[in-house]
Amino acid sequence: MDNLSAVLAEHQARGAFALHCEMDSPWSMQVADRATVGMVVMLRGSCVLQAEGREPASVTAGDVAIIKGPKPYVLSDEPGAPFSVVVEPGQVCRGVPGREAAIPMTFGPRSWGNSRDGECAFLAVAYELPGQIRGRLLPAIPEFVVVRAGDSGAAADSAAPSGLADAGLVQMLTAEMATAQPGQDAMVDRFVDLVLISTLRRWFSSPDADPPRWWSAQDDPMIGEVLSLMHHHPEQPWSLESLADRVGYSRATVSRRFCESVGQPPMSYLADWRLALAADLLRGTDRSVEAIAHSVGYRNAFAFSSAFKRQHGVSPRAFRLADAA
Repeated sequence: MDNLSAVLAEHQARGAFALHCEMDSPWSMQVADRATVGMVVMLRGSCVLQAEGREPASVTAGDVAIIKGPKPYVLSDEPGAPFSVVVEPGQVCRGVPGREAAIPMTFGPRSWGNSRDGECAFLAVAYELPGQIRGRLLPAIPEFVVVRAGDSGAAADSAAPSGLADAGLVQMLTAEMATAQPGQDAMVDRFVDLVLISTLRRWFSSPDADPPRWWSAQDDPMIGEVLSLMHHHPEQPWSLESLADRVGYSRATVSRRFCESVGQPPMSYLADWRLALAADLLRGTDRSVEAIAHSVGYRNAFAFSSAFKRQHGVSPRAFRLADAA
C-alpha cells in the first residue's frame, strides 16, 4: 500500500446518503441538511449552485461539486430562483408555503424529482452524520469546489457523462442506486467513498488546488520512506533515532524535513496514525483492547487507553460501544 492510500484508508463512510434527482425547469431547492460534506455529481444538463457567501457556480454534465457543511446551499435551474423545497436534517423534504412550484416526488429506490426523465439529472450525496468522514481526509476537503469534467463533453444518452474522468465509478454508483438488492447500503457507501476520493485526487493534482501537506509529502524520497515505515509497521517501537537510522539521515534532518513536508513532528504523526488505526480496529473487529494496543505499537492496554482517551475523549471500550449503538 502506498503512503497516500494508507492515509486515505483511514476514511470509510457508513450510512452515506445518496439520491438520484431528475428535474425539469422551473425548479429550485435549498439543501439545509447540515451535512458534514455534500457532493453534487452532474449526470445530464446543468444547474446553478449557490453556497452561502460565494458567487453562484454553474455545474454542468460531468462536473462534481463538493460543499463542506454545515451551511445550507441552493440548487436551481437558474441563478436567484426562489427555492420551493427545503431538504432538512434526516433528508426530510418540505415545501415552502406560498411558493408556487411542483413539489418533487419519489419515483423509486433512491430516486426523486419533478420528472421521470428530466432535462437535468444529478446525484445528491451527503455525509450527514458525525464521524462518517474520518482521519486526515475531512480537514483536507475544500470548503467549496467544482471539479470540472474537462473539454471532452458528455454523451447525451449516457448514464454518466463521458467527460467525467471517473465516469465508470459514477455509472456503477448510479446503477446500484437504481436497484433494491441485499447489501445495497454497503455498496453505495463504498462507491460514494470512491467518487469522493477520486474527485479529491483530481482536485489536489490541479494547478489551482492547495492540497494538504501529507498529499505531496512522499515527493521527498526520505520522508516517503519514513512514512512507509510508520504506515506499514506501526507496531514497531519507533523513535526518532530509530527512524533516522533506518533512512540513513540524522535525527535533526529527519525532524526538520518531516515537519516541513507533513506539518507536524514525526512522533506526533506516528501517535495520530496509531490511534486512527486503533479506532478503525475498534469499529471493525471484535479484537480485545489489549490485542489492538499491541498491534498499533503500545506496550499494554493501560498506556493505549490513556492515549486513546486523550485523543478521542472516551476510553476504547466506550468508543466501541458508542460506535455500535
